[in-house]
Amino acid sequence: MKIRNKKGEIEIDQLVIWILAALVVALLIIIIFRQKENILEFLTNFGNILRFGGG
Repeated sequence: MKIRNKKGEIEIDQLVIWILAALVVALLIIIIFRQKENILEFLTNFGNILRFGGG
């Protein structure tokens, strides 16, 4: 995805990716702060799934 201006073409793919990444991180931070008690359980369960393949 490119935008043309008088100086030429500007690549905005990188910018879009950074904006999306920042939004995702912000959402994760909000969720973590809202659910501090549940996050440890979630991380433990997630770790167990990775370790044991969900078995």
